[in-house]
Amino acid sequence: MVSEGIEFQTGVSIGRDVSAGQLLDDFDAVVLCLGSTWPRDLNIPGTATSYYYNYYYYLSVCGLSV
Repeated sequence: MVSEGIEFQTGVSIGRDVSAGQLLDDFDAVVLCLGSTWPRDLNIPGTATSYYYNYYYYLSVCGLSV
C-alpha cells in the first residue's frame, strides 16, 4: 500500500499533534482506524453521513473477514 502512495501515520493524536482541518486540507481522503471487537456507533459529528463506514462493512466489500 505504501508503494501505491498511501501514507500511514501511527501514534498521532488529532487535536494535539495535528488538527482535523489540517488533515482534510492536506489529503484527499482520511481514514481513522480504531480498535474494537464489535462495530459501535461513535456518536460524533460526521458518522451519520454516507462517507462513514464501519470496518465490518469495509472488510466485507473487500472480501475479507475479521
